[in-house]
Amino acid sequence: LSHEQSFYKPDRRVYVALVKKTKIVPEETVFVDDRKNNLLPARTLGMKTIHFTTLPRLKKKLLAMDVTASARR
Repeated sequence: LSHEQSFYKPDRRVYVALVKKTKIVPEETVFVDDRKNNLLPARTLGMKTIHFTTLPRLKKKLLAMDVTASARR
């Protein structure tokens, strides 16, 4: 979580810390945020991104990406 760091989204260091802490594979990760400017740093690390606007739209985009794994926190 960015509030646990000394820097905040969209600072790229937040995303790098997330990858290191959770040991996720960026290319196998979907990052969802309601602010477009928070998506670019995730995308530069190789994550797929979704701009959240509504729940039905998010579900549709996840299905289109064939996302079936449970979410990690």
